[in-house]
Amino acid sequence: MKKIYLKLFRRSYRMLRHPSIRNVGWLNVIVKKFYARQYWKPCVRSIAIGLSIGLFCAMLPMPFQMLLAAFCCFIGKGNIPVAISSCWISNPFTQLPLMYLQEKIGAWFRAHIDLGILEKIDIEGTLPLVNQTVNLANFTMGVCLTAIFMGIIAYPIVYLIYALTPKHQSSPATKPPIYPTDKI
Repeated sequence: MKKIYLKLFRRSYRMLRHPSIRNVGWLNVIVKKFYARQYWKPCVRSIAIGLSIGLFCAMLPMPFQMLLAAFCCFIGKGNIPVAISSCWISNPFTQLPLMYLQEKIGAWFRAHIDLGILEKIDIEGTLPLVNQTVNLANFTMGVCLTAIFMGIIAYPIVYLIYALTPKHQSSPATKPPIYPTDKI
């Protein structure tokens, strides 16, 4: 898996440094800041930050989530490819079920703990194809809750997976073999 990631990393990093991008003045100013390897090199801390930022942005119902995730990784020093790829969770096929789930989570939360903050946007409507009644305040609360939850839970999960995976040991060729001495 690491070899595949490094191959993709090198390829995309080379594409950013391509002369056709360097010749465009305004694009070079934007892309040049993203050349730093700290935003592309895979280490546990940067991957955890990148995944947290990417999942947070994936839960937001807005266009250009990947650009927002890349910009936030630039500020937070996270891994840009991980953040961009984790935004693909909310693709056109999963966006509608995700939005429906967010509305239900917001309705559950507002039924148990109503803070009274969203009373001004307490507007109900009906979805045309499924004939379901949805509430804008519930949806807003669900978006906030799922985005914050996914952003917070991703960070320790990366560290947990890293702690549970076996680390590479030095190869036997570098250490001399230890043989028991036979005394006859």
